Amino acid sequence: MATSAELVRRLDAAWAALAAQRSRVEAGAPWPLSERFDTTPEAYWYPPEVLGHVAEFIGRWAGVVDACLAAPAGTPFEFGSSPSRLDGIDRNRRLPTAELYSLIEARVVALRTRLAGLSDAELVVVGRHATKGET
Repeated sequence: MATSAELVRRLDAAWAALAAQRSRVEAGAPWPLSERFDTTPEAYWYPPEVLGHVAEFIGRWAGVVDACLAAPAGTPFEFGSSPSRLDGIDRNRRLPTAELYSLIEARVVALRTRLAGLSDAELVVVGRHATKGET
């Protein structure tokens, strides 16, 4: 089991790696928007889709963590993929690159604070993913 400190360290490392690419991504702007950014093999994601997805899933996972913690004891919160997730990615990918990075950073800061405050008991709460089972 990872500690809250380990989760924060992983989040910080991921954010640092993404932030390190910021100047290169911004230098390439404006990026085209992909015509197909779903989960099929034909999909192609440019930086706006990747950054839009990162912004979407950080917010989504923060909500899943809170829902799992709020679920009655012994009853895992059920979650999974949703077609509405692509709506979030689509909305985010249309933001200017600098705004997307700011959105991601704000969500990282909020998630970092949330993770740092989790107790050992909260770290072992179980949720149930629709296709991957208990996690």
